[in-house]
Amino acid sequence: MTVAARVVLFSKPDCPLCEEATAMLEAMGVTFEPAADPAYADRVPVITVDGAIVTEGRVSERAVRRALRRAR
Repeated sequence: MTVAARVVLFSKPDCPLCEEATAMLEAMGVTFEPAADPAYADRVPVITVDGAIVTEGRVSERAVRRALRRAR
């Protein structure tokens, strides 16, 4: 049985980088939970996989793919 990794995208309104991160995850076909957290307000977008931050700011598709491979 394969359990999918929990991917969370922390973002905020009116954030162009957050919009890019959303588009990237959608293009990758990754199911993710959108979230907001004041702790990340100055660092968004932040993508976590199974609770670990894998990329932030100008997000890296490569980092997300690597984290998803490890989570399997």
